[in-house]
Amino acid sequence: MAKRNKHKKSTTDIQNDDPETLSPAQRYQAFQEVRRKRSSAAAKFADLMPFELDQFQQDANEALEEGSNVLVAAPTAPENRCR
Repeated sequence: MAKRNKHKKSTTDIQNDDPETLSPAQRYQAFQEVRRKRSSAAAKFADLMPFELDQFQQDANEALEEGSNVLVAAPTAPENRCR
């Protein structure tokens, strides 16, 4: 599988990609948010994985970083089950 793009925007980033319509304050806020996310423990963890994390995994990591509790239930393939 392909490694995730480290510079890929998340859905929580500024929705408008056109810098011409953003004020300098909005552009700076977006820059700070991207910088915060890239330096987070979740981003460092994701960088260790040889594959791109699914969106639910990224969301769970962000929630954990914000201090929330997280419960994830995900089905597994039959061949991956312990015997």
